[in-house]
Amino acid sequence: MSRPNSAAKAGRAADRKGATPADRAKQNKPSPASPAEVQFAPPLRPQRKLYAIAWVVFLLWVAFLLALYFKTVYPLRHGPQAAQPSAAGGVEKSPSMSPERDLPGR
Repeated sequence: MSRPNSAAKAGRAADRKGATPADRAKQNKPSPASPAEVQFAPPLRPQRKLYAIAWVVFLLWVAFLLALYFKTVYPLRHGPQAAQPSAAGGVEKSPSMSPERDLPGR
């Protein structure tokens, strides 16, 4: 017993095999609407919870970066080798900052 719909299915399958994905997209794509028929979706609502979460994440990130700075860079710039204020109000230079040390012949 033969199936009457099998020939129609075979014809459709052959059409699909020869068609490229772009051709299929053109066939399934509706015709472009005229500008008068365009309908816009309603605007998005503000998401206060997401905004608050993003703000907290941003503040944590800034705090993390500041902690890294004060843990690594700040001690090198303002450590014991840097200039120390004296009791007289001037600035004493540490021996490592003295330019005379690097001069040859002295």
